[in-house]
Amino acid sequence: NKEVEEDRITVAQPITQDRTMIRKSLVNSLLEFLEDNKHEELPQKIFEIGDVAYIDESAETKMRTVKKLAAAMVSSNANYTDIKAIVESFTSNMGFEMNITDSNNSIFIPGRCADFEVTTTDDKLPFTFTGYYGELHPEVITNFDLEYPVVLFEVEFSQKE
Repeated sequence: NKEVEEDRITVAQPITQDRTMIRKSLVNSLLEFLEDNKHEELPQKIFEIGDVAYIDESAETKMRTVKKLAAAMVSSNANYTDIKAIVESFTSNMGFEMNITDSNNSIFIPGRCADFEVTTTDDKLPFTFTGYYGELHPEVITNFDLEYPVVLFEVEFSQKE
């Protein structure tokens, strides 16, 4: 099973049988891309910005759409320190403060992942963002038929209230 998501929105009339759900995360797309391109030279570094949807009973459509950014890297020596440095460098270079907490995200190796929330004092910035990063669990790497370590992060942007 290649899915790393649960509680997804089902499409009533899907165009193809392999796309019967609306995605909640960009992670599967990145991992499928890496799987399709595993014959290419390493390291491979990819990203995607896109919309995802969540069930939201309070919304008129019963779902809420949000923008996400995700990036992944596969290499023979990719590790948690690499992705942590990328996320911390990005947020600090943008002038943001980041609050990091331990994560129990099952797609990652326990102890080699984190959740984060980014805050800014700039009132002109129309959004905030939260996310996670880490080193993929070997079981997930195997499920996607990958041969080398993978690190990734995903960020969800939210409108300021």
